[in-house]
Amino acid sequence: MVTHPTPLEEALFRAKLPVERSLSYFYDLYAGTTPHREELQPSVYGRHPDIHRLDDWEHRLYAFSRGEWFAHVLSGCESVLDVGTGSGFPSLYLAPVVNRVVAIDVSAGQIALARELAQILDIGNVTFKVGDGQELPFEDESFDGVCFGGASFGYGADPHLELREANRVLIRGGLVAVEDAFPRPDSPSSERIAFLVDCGPPMLHLWVDVGLCSRRYLVRFDPQSTTGQKLLRARNQPPAQQDSVQQEAARLLEKGDLSAVTGVDFTGDLRSLSADEFLEALKDSGFGEIKQWHLPYTKAFGHALEQEGLLGRFRCGDLKLLLRSLIRGAPIVSDPDCLRPSGFYTHVTCRKA
Repeated sequence: MVTHPTPLEEALFRAKLPVERSLSYFYDLYAGTTPHREELQPSVYGRHPDIHRLDDWEHRLYAFSRGEWFAHVLSGCESVLDVGTGSGFPSLYLAPVVNRVVAIDVSAGQIALARELAQILDIGNVTFKVGDGQELPFEDESFDGVCFGGASFGYGADPHLELREANRVLIRGGLVAVEDAFPRPDSPSSERIAFLVDCGPPMLHLWVDVGLCSRRYLVRFDPQSTTGQKLLRARNQPPAQQDSVQQEAARLLEKGDLSAVTGVDFTGDLRSLSADEFLEALKDSGFGEIKQWHLPYTKAFGHALEQEGLLGRFRCGDLKLLLRSLIRGAPIVSDPDCLRPSGFYTHVTCRKA
């Protein structure tokens, strides 16, 4: 059993269905799903990032505001290691401003997707490797910058070990840039359905958050069952209908109807650090000059430009300079006693002492 299970989790565990799998197993599967590829691939959109589209400002791949922060703080580095890159963020964004980027992830499927994206974007100075941040395959003092993007510390690895490894491969004075969403220890439990899994047998992808813990489940259904047939047909339906079918399947599970379920994979409890725990972990791992950056909500800035009729008047390069200026002017708290989230993500830099 897991920490503070939801009613649905209790039903699954009573039936002794969940089998614990590695997180790389989940991400290898995600890399092959249409929703994941559509979210991440410019080839699916048929275009490169477009800063005149406000949705691109917070897109996981395009990530203009988040990417500009990484580009700003790491622009003086020659060689940067991106730990937990997934499908290539922020390494693909960093490529134009640093000499060399090495990006690692435990998922071979995500690394393959990242390589494909680099080829589409014509980026040649990023090397992608399958690797574990807890045991980095690099010599001591190999990099002058290390980055962790997109909540890398909430995925089941030991954050203290990852930080010690980052310290080992950094030169003295090297910079670490971290973007993470630190949950609150008292956060209430929440349960949601993630994107549709449209490869392999019919599946329901569930995500549960409880305090500092999160768990992911892949519930597999008999393809000949009524629910299985509906999930298979949903793969070719519009997103609203897909969501309706998935919600219907989840309600059946919550009522204890597991007759069509053939198996359940889950990640186990993935415990994140709280913001205060992370701050202490940085200090314990030999980092100093800790700074928290309170970034502006740049998409709101974009909406303001759009409302004034100014957004379309700027060239992409000029808008990037505007965003970079906003990032440079962001309030910074040096050597904070605690980290205070100013949005979904908390942004921190520090240096190897």
